[in-house]
Amino acid sequence: MYKHFLIPTDGSEPSEAAVDAALKLAAETGAKVLALNIQMPFVPPAFAEMPIAAPFTDAEYEKAVMQASERESCDAGFGASACLGESQG
Repeated sequence: MYKHFLIPTDGSEPSEAAVDAALKLAAETGAKVLALNIQMPFVPPAFAEMPIAAPFTDAEYEKAVMQASERESCDAGFGASACLGESQG
């Protein structure tokens, strides 16, 4: 029936519910899954009452996002590797 699923997510609760449903359907049909996780770049606040003590570097933030993406897919029973794309705008 289905061979491939593209599952976009932004991490919101409605998005996570859709991801769960799509992963269940993919498991039932034996389809391959390509997950697309959209995250905004980490930007520390320019003005704050308390400065951030130890902000992430860009590399640390990207690594944390990648690890979380891989962990989520493995927890769902799918092997995964993640890659990071750059926005053009």
